[in-house]
Amino acid sequence: MKKTLLLICCLLTTSALCAQTETPLTGTQRQEVIKKVTEATTRIQSMQCQFTQRKQSSMLADEVVSQGKMTYNRPDKLQWEYLSPESFTLVVDGDSLTMLDAAGKPNRNANATRMVRGLTSMILGSINGDKLFDDRMFATQIFDDGKHYRAEMTPRRKEMQRMFQKITFLFDKNNHTISTVIMTERKGDATTIQFHHITIK
Repeated sequence: MKKTLLLICCLLTTSALCAQTETPLTGTQRQEVIKKVTEATTRIQSMQCQFTQRKQSSMLADEVVSQGKMTYNRPDKLQWEYLSPESFTLVVDGDSLTMLDAAGKPNRNANATRMVRGLTSMILGSINGDKLFDDRMFATQIFDDGKHYRAEMTPRRKEMQRMFQKITFLFDKNNHTISTVIMTERKGDATTIQFHHITIK
């Protein structure tokens, strides 16, 4: 009995320690992280990577996993290519957004355009730093989990609020560049995008 109680105490202590590993940043610490992330992103001239996207929805029994690759060139050129389970590409050039099917032909989907623009806008902002920490657009909390800085951003503007409940960015603490984006929609559905095999110039 004593051994069982001791084991339970150890598990509770370990859980408490794990829960305390994430530290909220305020004041000077918060401003320093914002400065480092902004400086790191504004130095990026081009970026290539692969990504894994996971979609969790109350309408789906299982999460939908997509794989693809991304190419970015400063200031606002982005090619977002899905390779599986379906093939199609999003091409952003400034304010222009084109959706291409597997054959490379333009595919106009009015229902998807608003969400797609929201997604690509978030991705571009996290890479080039454009208005990422603009207090007029987002209420932002920043946390340190030991490996990443986690920026949890709540939209202030109505058009963004209609799409997203919050957007969470994970920035690598070593180079202060983006590693993960989590977009939580108004209904609670979430899309998580993890970047890997990243090349930055």
